[in-house]
Amino acid sequence: MLPARIWRNTPARTALLFTALFLGVLLIAGFVTFNSIQDELSDRLNTRVMERFHELENEFGEEGLPGLIERINNLDAAAATSGSNGLVSLTDDQGTVLAGRDDIISPQTGLHKVRVARPIDAEHDSYTAMHGPVGEMKLTVGINSHDIDEVEEVMLENMAWAALAIVLLAVAGGLLLSLRLQTRFDGLRNALEKVATGQWDTRLPITAQKDDIDDFSGTINTTLDRLQGLMEAMRQVSADIAHDLKTPLARLYISIEQALDLLEKGKDAKPDLQSVKEEAETINATFEALLSIAQLEGGARKDRFRNVDLHDLVSGFVDIYQPVAEETGCNLRLRIQPDFSPTIWGDKDLLNQLLANLVENALRHCPIGTDVLVELERAGHSSVLLSVSDNGPGVPQADREKVLRRLYRLERSRTTPGSGLGLSLVKAIADIHNVDLTLTDNQPGLRVSLTFDSIMQSPNK
Repeated sequence: MLPARIWRNTPARTALLFTALFLGVLLIAGFVTFNSIQDELSDRLNTRVMERFHELENEFGEEGLPGLIERINNLDAAAATSGSNGLVSLTDDQGTVLAGRDDIISPQTGLHKVRVARPIDAEHDSYTAMHGPVGEMKLTVGINSHDIDEVEEVMLENMAWAALAIVLLAVAGGLLLSLRLQTRFDGLRNALEKVATGQWDTRLPITAQKDDIDDFSGTINTTLDRLQGLMEAMRQVSADIAHDLKTPLARLYISIEQALDLLEKGKDAKPDLQSVKEEAETINATFEALLSIAQLEGGARKDRFRNVDLHDLVSGFVDIYQPVAEETGCNLRLRIQPDFSPTIWGDKDLLNQLLANLVENALRHCPIGTDVLVELERAGHSSVLLSVSDNGPGVPQADREKVLRRLYRLERSRTTPGSGLGLSLVKAIADIHNVDLTLTDNQPGLRVSLTFDSIMQSPNK
């Protein structure tokens, strides 16, 4: 017995449904065809019967009753000798047979079916007959409809066998398809169960057929890739938090101990409390940055996306940050392609924060006199390139991917203020805007490039 789940299988149910529909169509088509053929054969038989009746009727008109009786007797004798399928009978107004057959059962006036008793068994032969008046007598002329009955029987039998074959083939094909698909679904289910138990590197199998199930599996695999990346990022963040916040928390604890000790001695503890405040602010800023990154990676703030004019945004940002750059001894410059004012779909505040993080990162880690350049230009037919570059010490090629991780800092940067989350936040903002983010060598220095896929990214465009 097949497992019950096969009968719950969608392909099996679909196969059975289509079998039922096809059988319904077959029955309707068969019924129409059967009736058409039956009507055609019946019409032909009726025509033949009427032709014989009129032929004998004309015989009566030409030869009279004796000629008609002689003709009927000759026809009856010929039918008995040759086994013809015709019958003929002539009776008077009292029902007495004058010529022909005397075994017709209850003939009725007009064209209809009559029965003739068989001499061998209790059954009857069926005839299509015309029973009507000829002079003062009644003439019955008929032709055996056995051939039509046989044709109808053969048609019904063939239709029954065809229906049975269709049912068997459809059920067998549906079950084979169900078993095949069930095997594939079992593979998908097993893979997802492994993922559910924490085996994040498990992927759904994809066959060489490249059908819709493979497309679905590929989409899930892409989702699992993303999920695995997020889980690895979470583990990395946990490790980085445990490692990088351990020292600030230790300093915070020491500062509190020192402040309490000074208070117990009646001395001024304000410098120590100020240190406690600064450490607490640093830790709080780190957690806020981590929370912002997590929210962006979760797709938050997309409901705030609007059309943003990058020309106005970038030029306004540089105007605000130029005094800040001058205070650090660096030069902040802007270069925009002439007559280029692209509009993108995004969050203006997040894009401002992205630029602020990139510029502040350059100002913080570059020596006095460094040039920082913000550029906006066309990149292809419908793409926009926004870049921030400097001529400072740059980032080694081996570390360019690592600096995008949370809390990762170069060794030379550990003595400068910061938490190692600036570029991580830049990457999160770039990802939510579907922007391609790359770090390259500016020879010397670092160049951060952001490529927007299209000039107008609004879903309404």
